[in-house]
Amino acid sequence: EMGTPFEGTLPAFAVALHRRSNGNPLFLTQLLESPLPQESVPATVASLVGARVAALSAETRTVAEVAALAGQRFSAELLRDVTGYNDATVDLALDELLDRRIVQETAGRGILPYAFGHQLVQQAIAQLVEPGRLRERSRRMARALKQLYPERAREFASQIAADLEAAARYDDAAAEDRVAVEWALD
Repeated sequence: EMGTPFEGTLPAFAVALHRRSNGNPLFLTQLLESPLPQESVPATVASLVGARVAALSAETRTVAEVAALAGQRFSAELLRDVTGYNDATVDLALDELLDRRIVQETAGRGILPYAFGHQLVQQAIAQLVEPGRLRERSRRMARALKQLYPERAREFASQIAADLEAAARYDDAAAEDRVAVEWALD
């Protein structure tokens, strides 16, 4: 079954595929075989990532899912706030994720010192979150971003809006979308 065809030039399609795969040959091949290479996580990649996540301890799986909902980059502080786990539990989970090369430390001195090894891995893990937990975790994520980083609230407004939308808080999400647009136009 074919998905929506790519609307653009062949070079633009190649650039989009390279961007999504980060040049990873396995991911590139799977994206090319996917019905919607520019939009979805290929089922084969999702299955591989799902198997790796299933092998993690229960606490590490939860931390990985929450991190994936946070986006490509995240902090231990954010994970602690959203999961309610103590420092030792989050640190052990991060160690396991780092050891298995699911996440990595980021370069530089930003407030989000961890990142997933690849965006498709992050997206595949986010898709593993049970719908019932997605709503509550997304609500807590939006709250945590606002409380932990009030000085960066405008910068995180787009992420907060997406979290609020996933939490079915549509009026609050619309307000954050307006903040995000204003920040982008500044």
